[in-house]
Amino acid sequence: MEIKITSGYRSDKASPASSKTVSRQKSQEGKHTARLDTYERSADRLPANHMTSASKETLSLTGDISFGQTLPATDPEALKKDGIDWDSIERYYAIGVTLDNADTLERSADHIASLYVAAKHTIQQKYAGQEDKLTENMNRLDSLLSRAKRKMADSYKNTVGAFFDRTEGSGLGKALGDSLPAAIDKRIEGMEAYAQENGLFDGEKDYAMMELILQTHALIAREKGESLGRDAQEAASGEKSEGYTIKELQSAGFVAKTALKMNPQELLLMNDQEVGIHLAVRYMKMSQTLNHFGMSEEMSSLLLGSFQTWLNQYSGGTLTDPQRSLAPFEYAIKQYQSSASISQALEKSAGKYLGNAFFSTFHNFGGEIRMSLSTRYNLELSQFASALEDNSLYDLMQSISGTGTHTTLYYA
Repeated sequence: MEIKITSGYRSDKASPASSKTVSRQKSQEGKHTARLDTYERSADRLPANHMTSASKETLSLTGDISFGQTLPATDPEALKKDGIDWDSIERYYAIGVTLDNADTLERSADHIASLYVAAKHTIQQKYAGQEDKLTENMNRLDSLLSRAKRKMADSYKNTVGAFFDRTEGSGLGKALGDSLPAAIDKRIEGMEAYAQENGLFDGEKDYAMMELILQTHALIAREKGESLGRDAQEAASGEKSEGYTIKELQSAGFVAKTALKMNPQELLLMNDQEVGIHLAVRYMKMSQTLNHFGMSEEMSSLLLGSFQTWLNQYSGGTLTDPQRSLAPFEYAIKQYQSSASISQALEKSAGKYLGNAFFSTFHNFGGEIRMSLSTRYNLELSQFASALEDNSLYDLMQSISGTGTHTTLYYA
């Protein structure tokens, strides 16, 4: 591209041969050493305060150029003068809650907390004794956190909350969403206290290292079914503060996501008695899963009540109709409550309402696979037990929603 100088000054054109030689020399030199760009004097004064497009192939310079000065190179790391990756915080804090990630809310909350605690610790170290800088950067961090909490609360109410408002109609969805900001604050307070008590702030650690350490400790706690800080203290003491915890909000997300994955077409070939027993198995699986999540009896009852309402809506109202699926459903649940065994409840309720055909009549389940309904349901329960043992949220959801693939590998 040719650069034209609008002032009328023109640099002498080099011959084609010399131009190629100089270009080749510069190319070879560039292979050995990195050189800074400079402007070299070719006239006493050239007007070049602005560069604009003169045509498709040229640029026009207008104004003054200061000659003989080195062009400053921008170091990307210099943009993070305090060592904090603000762009990363802003990007992650802009993520809301959807039905796709509602069942992993605890992981999201821990990530938000670790980013905040690491940044706060770094700011306090970096700007110790500089009250204006300390206040400026903490205000920036707190502003990002407040915006993130509002976004998560609003998106939670619009997704998970909408499910519970549909099933409960008592403002439960709004109450759940409104609890989210305070629940995140508790995660932050708990993580900060945990880091202080366990010496995680000791020694020289930059922002990235501190955030990684906090994330690692939070991950270990989650894998043990625990949490850092106040949530863990409440669980140990049995005390319950106002609102809902992150674990409870995540469990509510799991219930909503699982329910909405179910396909009502699975009920088309079932009679009313089998529909009642089939949906009772769904209910019992959800009950065991919530118990596995460590939900209190009160919270489990609340979530299961909504799930049962959904099952009734899902089946076209059969679970509230005494002439259809209500009796077998209630009988199966009663057997489960007395035995705490899904398989026993299934066997007794199926024997009462479906008779010997449940155990002896073979059905085609695709390809050359033929088995009785009893074998089919026990295969499903075996897979569910494996998912519980493995603590696999995905497999649990697939099993409860009925969207999983059933194989004989899990059946014994």
